[in-house]
Amino acid sequence: MSDHDQNTLKSSSVSKQAAQDYLGTPQGKLFRGKLTEADPDASPQEIEMRAILYLCSQPELPKTEIQVINPAKLKAAAEHLEWVLKQYPNEAVVQDLYRALLPMIEAAKAKRVFEPVDRIPGGYYFSDGVYRPFGNPNVEDAYVDFSTEMEGGLTEDDKEILANIAAMQEAARARKDSK
Repeated sequence: MSDHDQNTLKSSSVSKQAAQDYLGTPQGKLFRGKLTEADPDASPQEIEMRAILYLCSQPELPKTEIQVINPAKLKAAAEHLEWVLKQYPNEAVVQDLYRALLPMIEAAKAKRVFEPVDRIPGGYYFSDGVYRPFGNPNVEDAYVDFSTEMEGGLTEDDKEILANIAAMQEAARARKDSK
């Protein structure tokens, strides 16, 4: 490590030891993973050094929210999604989704999902409105509930965004009703 790096580490609010300790926590491992995703060609030593330099340049350690699986909620969402998808036995696009999701649905129902999953099959079709015609029961809603639970549930940021959207929708309804 160069003299400049040593001085940077000594003059910051977060100590090098605190940064190293943090990198050993689940939050720190996630942080290191994000750095690795950003530069997959970097060596583990480079990633470690970047992580420490970044953390030591901050006034405090990050308060990363860790997403965790709620097995009961995930199981309920999986069972509901499976039921919804089975309501469309003659719809190829729905049954294709069901087949793609079946291993995840089965694992969720058996409570064998222990860590959040980043990618859920079929998500790219929702932006195209492919499943919009299947609204009673609603394929899109069931998929969103399942994928949210597979990803570890809503974050506090997600909940705040949804509350803001609900408040805006309520305000718009109130304006419409007052006219």
